[in-house]
Amino acid sequence: MTFSIKSKSTINIEAKKYRDKLEKEYQKKLQEIVEYVKKDSSKQSEIDLVKKVYEWFCDNIEYDSSILAEKKQDGTFINKEYLYQNGKFWRSEKYAILCGKGVCESISLAMKDVYLLLGIECKYVTGTDDNVLQDEFKGKHRAWNEIELEGKAYTIDWTPHLGLL
Repeated sequence: MTFSIKSKSTINIEAKKYRDKLEKEYQKKLQEIVEYVKKDSSKQSEIDLVKKVYEWFCDNIEYDSSILAEKKQDGTFINKEYLYQNGKFWRSEKYAILCGKGVCESISLAMKDVYLLLGIECKYVTGTDDNVLQDEFKGKHRAWNEIELEGKAYTIDWTPHLGLL
């Protein structure tokens, strides 16, 4: 009996190299953020570290409101491609960090990565929020983080920085 295995590779080698490069650059940038936040950490409490991460995001990430304008008929957002160093990638935590702009989803995912690297328990949370000030955001799908400090859970939401809440 003879067996033959036929396989077609669907891996685009150049795309894989680009994704690997993005991942390395993303991880490097996360480490830079952690180093910045930990600077003088011997004098900082966990709460100080949490605040410093939040401030870094407020100072370095811009809300990408162009995504809000690009919706499908059912009201969901279109997954947008972003250019970065002669390549493209989809909206993700990487674009928030590497391109300096994002939405609640990408920013919350990136913040989670930073908090976890700092050893702070952090969850990425999604849902709807009727407590926002602008009617256009009430009941809309949103994302934020929950962290645990000293046995208590706290909500970390970057969006209020924009005056959206």
